Amino acid sequence: MGLFSNYLDKSQFLNLATSIEEEMNKKKDYNRPKTVDTRSYSNRFSKDTIKELSQNDWFTFATINTCSNTFARPKFKIIAGAQKTINEWDTFFNNMTMYGTNTSVRRLRAEIKRDAVTYGTGYLEYVWDTTGRIILDLKRVDSSIFEHAKDRKGKLILNSLGLSIGYVLHLGSDKDPQSKGDVIPFEYQDRVHMNNGDIFINPERIAEFPLIKQGNDTEAIGLIEPAILQAQRRMKLETAQVNALWIRGTAPIFTYVGDPTHEPTPQMMEDAVDAITELKTSQAMAFPYYNKVDSVKIEMDSSMKDVMNSLMFGQAGASSAPLPFVTSQGEATNRSTLATQKEMFEANIQSFIDNFDEDWNNQVMKKVSLVNGLKEAKMISERLGLGDKLEFSQRIMSYIDRGLLSVKEAREALFRHEDIERDDVSFEKEKKEKEEKEEKIEEQSLRTSQEDNVSEKISVKANKRLEKIKDTDNTESDNKN
Repeated sequence: MGLFSNYLDKSQFLNLATSIEEEMNKKKDYNRPKTVDTRSYSNRFSKDTIKELSQNDWFTFATINTCSNTFARPKFKIIAGAQKTINEWDTFFNNMTMYGTNTSVRRLRAEIKRDAVTYGTGYLEYVWDTTGRIILDLKRVDSSIFEHAKDRKGKLILNSLGLSIGYVLHLGSDKDPQSKGDVIPFEYQDRVHMNNGDIFINPERIAEFPLIKQGNDTEAIGLIEPAILQAQRRMKLETAQVNALWIRGTAPIFTYVGDPTHEPTPQMMEDAVDAITELKTSQAMAFPYYNKVDSVKIEMDSSMKDVMNSLMFGQAGASSAPLPFVTSQGEATNRSTLATQKEMFEANIQSFIDNFDEDWNNQVMKKVSLVNGLKEAKMISERLGLGDKLEFSQRIMSYIDRGLLSVKEAREALFRHEDIERDDVSFEKEKKEKEEKEEKIEEQSLRTSQEDNVSEKISVKANKRLEKIKDTDNTESDNKN
């Protein structure tokens, strides 16, 4: 289960990575940048607040689902110089299910992306063998309880190179931190702020995937935190609305007893109240005297609905997701505006995809290649496409008909935008069979055409012979006469 499973008493590996990391860092020889910023944004919302919203607020949950699922939607592939190298990497990723958390690389990347959307950063742990020389697995780290090491004033603690000295994992006050985690470097032992149940993690064990970096270039922000105030205000309005409806219930019923010529007696008033009270359990009532029954019309303040819609637009805007994408409902806007929103959303998510691939290749692919001795390779995601499928297919066919796109290029575009299982072997086989069949048909047609031409020539010659014979017979007949 890796390092973080130690507190569950299921440890299988020692995770001794420091010696290899020291070899990797020997080539580095530079000073700490002069513009390093150690401040941490103390006015930010806590991860507990973000976690509570993501679990209890329907709109926040829907926003996370929409953005993270779109973020993880494109398929990816391994690119290397030789097919043998690709097969070796496939073997490594397929073997991941044998050691750690029993998950695929597709799900691992999707979960890290979800953490990045929610909390700003996704984290991954390298799981080593017992010798500390081979990386066996990759394991997701819960971003909601994981952060960079800070001092008691909340400032980031950076090393001589301007990088974070490590991370703190908040296991909880009910957990025993003894013999778990790593030893804090000696020069920082008195500076790192640790609470009960916290453990320190060396940065060599972790790969970090930030979504949007903050100004200090260490911390990152997700798509939920900028709109937390809007979410909290909207939730309060929703609660107020529900409470108002609950208190008022259905429209209250009242009755006029008597009229200007019939003054009601106390008994008549009591009888009227009893009659309309019975309406809660009965659908009929009768009055012996003069009564007029009416109801109070309840109308909610329309401005409250406008404010709630405005707050939802604010939340959706913070994530760059069009409101209909989040709510799965129609929107009172024209198709042109919605198309523009979709293009902006696609462009934003595509930038996240490109950044994630870059971080994955720099941190995971390079490190595994160096440690495990695999040849270098890259993992690249396909382009994100949110366009209409019918419109896309018509556009592709138009390009083919105009000679602007080959069938091979159109096929590659198809697999990038459609969730279709690829089978190049069968495709090439059927293509070859189709071409051979067309060649046979063409040969048969040519042969038939040639035979028709020969028959036609024979027929022409025969007709000429007959005409010549007829002319000869006619001449002889004329001579006899």
